[in-house]
Amino acid sequence: MLIYFTVFIVTFIVIFILSFICLIRKDFIRAHYHQVIPTFCITFWALYLLFTLGLDHNGGDFSAFYDAGQRVWLDPENLYNWKIEGSYLYLPSFAISFSVTLSLLPFLQAYYIFFIINYLAGVISIIEFNKILKMMNVKENKHRLIFLLIIANGYFVYVQFYFNQFKYLIFIIFLIIIRREMQFRLEERVKDLRFYIINYALFVYAIGLAPYFIFTLFIYVFNDISFQNMIKKENFKKYCLVFVLFVIENFLFLIYPNLIFDFLRGFNHPKKTPVKIKMLFLKGLYDVSASRMVMITYISIAILATVTVLLILIKQLKIEEKFSYFFLTYLFVGVFSYPQLLGLMLLSFVLLLFVPFLNEKARGKEFIMENKILLIGLLSIAIMFFITNNFVFHQFFPGYFEFELGMLILHIIMMTCLTTLYVQKHKTSKIEKERQFRIISIKELI
Repeated sequence: MLIYFTVFIVTFIVIFILSFICLIRKDFIRAHYHQVIPTFCITFWALYLLFTLGLDHNGGDFSAFYDAGQRVWLDPENLYNWKIEGSYLYLPSFAISFSVTLSLLPFLQAYYIFFIINYLAGVISIIEFNKILKMMNVKENKHRLIFLLIIANGYFVYVQFYFNQFKYLIFIIFLIIIRREMQFRLEERVKDLRFYIINYALFVYAIGLAPYFIFTLFIYVFNDISFQNMIKKENFKKYCLVFVLFVIENFLFLIYPNLIFDFLRGFNHPKKTPVKIKMLFLKGLYDVSASRMVMITYISIAILATVTVLLILIKQLKIEEKFSYFFLTYLFVGVFSYPQLLGLMLLSFVLLLFVPFLNEKARGKEFIMENKILLIGLLSIAIMFFITNNFVFHQFFPGYFEFELGMLILHIIMMTCLTTLYVQKHKTSKIEKERQFRIISIKELI
């Protein structure tokens, strides 16, 4: 074990040094500093965990993934073993992917490798997020750096490594899907079968890791389909493709149908016993009974389903906007076990809602004044990434500004800024339309 840990530490130190060397090269700074600095930050949080706690402090959910991967070979009919603590809760696809890779290795080696995969996923997420910002017309590197620094720092980043979780994998899958959609749209390319197979296969796998995001699959599939054309033959081909990919990735459901019912039982996971409310902005404020948690879960599902239908029907919104609005809704009403694990992903997509309001033309103090509402909103999100009641930064905040009340206040500030920006945009758009109407009327009179 000491040998593995030593090799692991040396590897990360080498990565850290190489990042620093890239950072001090002037030619590299001009072109890539906005990506290197966030990568440097993610590396820091991974090293911070290694030096403070090491890798053997907590098996986290990785133990469930690893055991599920072995159970695929040894006892697939009991993939969902609810008799043990930390049971597997996800679709068979994730367990199957583990069964042919990491579960074939000794536990410790597999744990280290998955940590590296988690780290690389974090680095790739920076690259993909940067591409999306670029396609959203954020032209200057220093302005993209503002957004990238937020998603590369704080407790929400640290906790991914602490639990050696897979949320970074979900994050990059969604980013890749959105980036490909935007790329094809901007280049006015026709989506062929290959495009749909890649994107749908990625999406189905992501849902296997996060079944509570099943609504986003409906948003995505019906994004380009009008209500009148939903039952057309060419669209049925898309539905069939999604279904076939789902069956292929989760073929254990075909072999052992009882697994379907075992999997559905997993949705009781957030509400098995009396717990505190598991929503990011209310976490820890209220204790609820198991029966009330059932009711809250059903209300949450109803709200998310309603928002999903609305986002499907509103065709003028782009796919990245629809995902951002859905994740914003999930941020407030989603019920899940460890909200801090999803905090990075949810808030990263909320950041995209601020992007269209960025005024890049202003400079210096004028830039701050022109973007003051947007910057306050971004700052509230940036602070959310750091606030918690069980992390090192807890000691730097007053008692009333710990996770519970602090997170609630920051959510209010964020939503106030976002609402203000959209109201201002609507007023400006209305004034512009009236001005154009007057100009057209005057020309007609002349």
